[in-house]
Amino acid sequence: MKYKLTDECIEFNGVTLFRIQALKTFSFVNEGDLGGFVESEENLSQDYTCWVGGNAKVYGNARVYGNALVLENAVVCDNAKIFHSATICNNAKVYDNASIEEYALVCDTAVIRGNTRLYGKSKIYGNSLVISGEVEIPKRKPQRRKKKEKPRIDAREVLPGVYDL
Repeated sequence: MKYKLTDECIEFNGVTLFRIQALKTFSFVNEGDLGGFVESEENLSQDYTCWVGGNAKVYGNARVYGNALVLENAVVCDNAKIFHSATICNNAKVYDNASIEEYALVCDTAVIRGNTRLYGKSKIYGNSLVISGEVEIPKRKPQRRKKKEKPRIDAREVLPGVYDL
């Protein structure tokens, strides 16, 4: 086992959540470190290096596994799945049947819900809301651009279903 549920608990949205504590050192987590909150051991795998840190919360039928991270004040619930090397952080929320995988990043106050599948090296941040659909930033052919001009991707072109609140 890599972590245990501690006696410290909180009520969140009518659910009792327990703080976790690392039982061994792995990745950036040291033995004895306190993590975030889970409803049960079903929410966070004991395998690989996945972790719930800070004051992050994972509950319901949500699952975090592989090398995925849920950090800071992020919330993952319902039937959401976070896996591979995906990261959910800051105040982001992932719920319903959303699946965040591979190297996807969800941060700031972004909300991912519905049947959304976010994968590849996708990054959703700011006040974004993804309600449903698949999101992957496609590989693009290099384009000629003026010196010091940063590449731009039109979110409406590659992220259908993303709305700025």
